[in-house]
Amino acid sequence: MRLTDNFHFKNLLALPLTGGVLIWLSHTGVIDFRLTQLFFDASTSRFPFRESLLLTRLGHDGLKWLVVGFWLTSLGAALLSVRMDYLRTLRAPLFWLSLMLPISALSVAALKAASSHSCPWDLALYGGGSQWFSLLGPQSANPGPGHCWPGGHASGGFALISGYFAFRDHYPGWSRCLLVAGLVLGSVMSLVQVMRGAHFLSHNLWSLWIVWTVCSITYFLLRTGSAMHSAMRDAS
Repeated sequence: MRLTDNFHFKNLLALPLTGGVLIWLSHTGVIDFRLTQLFFDASTSRFPFRESLLLTRLGHDGLKWLVVGFWLTSLGAALLSVRMDYLRTLRAPLFWLSLMLPISALSVAALKAASSHSCPWDLALYGGGSQWFSLLGPQSANPGPGHCWPGGHASGGFALISGYFAFRDHYPGWSRCLLVAGLVLGSVMSLVQVMRGAHFLSHNLWSLWIVWTVCSITYFLLRTGSAMHSAMRDAS
């Protein structure tokens, strides 16, 4: 599978461009601040929705376990496909999905764990004690607890986009459905965290970008490996 294939070529062009836009967005912080301010109560210096049961139990915990359940179901179906012939045509897409989903989500989690950027609710602007600094800019004197870039929670929803890559070669209808599902669920999970003061918009957009990038790379490698395996099998 050549890098010049149309789909891969489009990704090769689009990812640097969209990444540049996100760098600009993260550098200025203007849109992040304006959106977050909508959910901040200056009179009490707090985010009213931070401890909302609806957002914490359903929007955070519930949706997180929904994604975990989806992945476990996909993995279980992939393992069953080894023994069940009627699942044989789904075997490769299911295994690709079971691989790409956790890899993309864990990539975001790894970056988040190493980040020195703090969450909005930790910043002095929003009642905390930490100082904001731009992405790729010099670290502030008091960055705070950090571990808040990119958005970890939203990455779980966006990780369903891995199904778009896993099924697009053989089941384009399912592929498009999983793409829409991933974008919608990831957006909802992003909104939950913005409303709670847990993340800026740019944090979650970066999660989407990282998930798409990781899935694109993994998809290219899997397709290339599969094509090479088929060529070697035919030659023998």
